[in-house]
Amino acid sequence: MLNRFKPVLLTALLVAIASPTIIIPQQVQAQSLDRRYYGQIEQLLERIETRTDSFRRIVDGALDRSRLDGSSREDNINEYIRNFEEATNRLRDRYNRRQVASSDVREVLNRAAKIDEFMQRRRLGGDAEREWASLRRDLAQLDRIAPGTTTPGGDRRSYNGQVQQLVNNIERNANRFRSSLDQALDRTRLDGSNREDQINQYAKNFESATNRLRDRYNDRQAATSDVQQVLTSAYQINTFMQRRRLGGQVESDWAMLRRDLNELERVYFNRSGRF
Repeated sequence: MLNRFKPVLLTALLVAIASPTIIIPQQVQAQSLDRRYYGQIEQLLERIETRTDSFRRIVDGALDRSRLDGSSREDNINEYIRNFEEATNRLRDRYNRRQVASSDVREVLNRAAKIDEFMQRRRLGGDAEREWASLRRDLAQLDRIAPGTTTPGGDRRSYNGQVQQLVNNIERNANRFRSSLDQALDRTRLDGSNREDQINQYAKNFESATNRLRDRYNDRQAATSDVQQVLTSAYQINTFMQRRRLGGQVESDWAMLRRDLNELERVYFNRSGRF
């Protein structure tokens, strides 16, 4: 059974990538690291769309040879497949335009649930069932990597509560880090320099990004572009912190943030954190 295809609340977009307008070296590095990941997502969406088209053609033939031919049940499954096909096409098109939303992903999974219920009750034969089994595997992968969904055997409310706590921790610790960073920089040779201005700008951007992510998550409008902006801003700070040993409280605060940021990256992008 595809329990994970039942209606779920996706708390973030699946595959929307960051939409930077000005490319800076750290963003280029992050995008290079992400390229393979997004390529895998694109291949998954292409495969789902292709198999959906194939599944529709196979089911058409199977229904014509069954006792359902000409019945209201045939009309129902044809409508389910048509709606599912439209949803997968829309998801693919919006991904290509970098406009994909959580509602697009949710619609694909919900449409799939209707078809799966039908396929569980009605046996249409080898080809149709094999093609649907292939689609189910791809859809299961789509569901697994969609951030904020129920984990297999898990409780969605508990999981979403953990994500919300993580987002709130990052926002709160980002504010604390900026305060300790200001104090640390005032005690170094960087005080009053262009480098101080630069790291202060990084910290300001990071703090703004974490505040925005928290607000949008609380409003159930969070996107992976919001998460990516947090991570991209954090990469800039992390590079600085690796090159400059500021010691004391600021390094402790950053170490705490790094742990949370690694967890954020794992939750939203299904990969090990890189901090």
